[in-house]
Amino acid sequence: MKTSSLNEYRSEIKYLLYGVSKKTLFIQYKMSSLLLAKTFPDRWVNNIYFDNINLDSFNQSIEGISKRTKIRLRWYGDFHNLENPSLEIKYKSGHKNMKKSVLIKDKLIYDKNSSELFSSLIGSKSLNENFKYLLKELRPVVANRYFRSYHSSANNKYRVTTDTFLSFVNLITSSLNSLHWKKTKNVSIIELKFKKSDNHILNFMTEIRSRYRMSQISKYTYGLQL
Repeated sequence: MKTSSLNEYRSEIKYLLYGVSKKTLFIQYKMSSLLLAKTFPDRWVNNIYFDNINLDSFNQSIEGISKRTKIRLRWYGDFHNLENPSLEIKYKSGHKNMKKSVLIKDKLIYDKNSSELFSSLIGSKSLNENFKYLLKELRPVVANRYFRSYHSSANNKYRVTTDTFLSFVNLITSSLNSLHWKKTKNVSIIELKFKKSDNHILNFMTEIRSRYRMSQISKYTYGLQL
């Protein structure tokens, strides 16, 4: 049985911060015009990003091409416990994004190297032939993980995620059984997510912009350049 979902386009605005504590950020969220509050327990987020041999996805991001696609495998908790992962295809057009996800119900091979993991993913019964055809042109390139906090406005129209303790590993040069993580120091990424802009979100962005600078950062490209 295939389980998939396709979200509507939504806006995603990112801010890259250095040396700002979560405590400071959370106070600012609470006092902001959106009156943001925590809505979900903090958790570890794990990703493996895929690209072709020419690294087209990476290069398109570096060149600032507005319309592009990113493919990743995502799961939560322990990095080495690949339980209920989702294959996600993210379509980006400027600041607007749409995500299609498929829950992988098969047990993926995750013992030795990324090639075996990739082969078991392509063979998953959860994926239709279109997904499999797309994946066959790709390979695992970067893995990352980070600790994510979730905040939402009272009306649930606006969400903010805060990512800390970011770590990255190059899967082209590292194997899954011998990962050499590169850890960032005092780096946070704020992501503001909403479907429709209005005065509330514009006021919040003005508040944030007065303290921090907007960024086009992609965790995939950031990790591959470390």
